[in-house]
Amino acid sequence: MERLFKETMIPPRKLNQEKDTSPKIMYDPPPDYAGTPERFVLFSSTMDSNYGFFSPLTAFLWTKMDWKPVVIVVGTAKDWEEDALGRILRDNILKAGGLVVYLPYDISLFCKFNPGNTAQISRILAGFISEKVIPEGSYILISDGDIW
Repeated sequence: MERLFKETMIPPRKLNQEKDTSPKIMYDPPPDYAGTPERFVLFSSTMDSNYGFFSPLTAFLWTKMDWKPVVIVVGTAKDWEEDALGRILRDNILKAGGLVVYLPYDISLFCKFNPGNTAQISRILAGFISEKVIPEGSYILISDGDIW
């Protein structure tokens, strides 16, 4: 720690010396998460191009911040496979390192909610996701797919 402090400390300048305007690279070392529970971020998506478009990008950014994205997608695996946009979104969520959990959407069960409302409400059920997806004792952060 002392070495890191010395490398990032800017030395004092003398009175008659010109001001040093060269950029200094100062950073904190990446955190060491060894021994801590896994970290998951949970958000939801639909096949709506205005909302679902952000899901792969959001999954990618959370992955870069060392969080494992879990995306609840409204619909069955078959629905997402048969729809061209759904297939592209799902495949790119997986490429970004995310996990996909399907929430079947049956209009007879959710007659008062559209798929977007179902996606929003589904996030509060994070604790009921199988331990095969999110192991017990993990950290779960609930977010939004279009957080931008």
